[in-house]
Amino acid sequence: GDKGGPPSDRPQSEVDKKVEALQKVLDNKEAKAEEIKTALAGVLEARAAAKKELEVAQKELREVLTVLQEARCVLMGIL
Repeated sequence: GDKGGPPSDRPQSEVDKKVEALQKVLDNKEAKAEEIKTALAGVLEARAAAKKELEVAQKELREVLTVLQEARCVLMGIL
């Protein structure tokens, strides 16, 4: 069944894939601590990479916005 994952019309991100992999490991009652650590590290690394990508994209966006546009984006939670 659906576990509240990403909508099927959106491609799965690297973070989504790593979270899904970690969930599968956690669902396995026989999973070893090392397997859990490896899957957890994958999630954390994917999140860190996504955060860096977002920071770069936000910086690039700020470079082309007016002050008013930037302020509106901040209020909307985009920046």
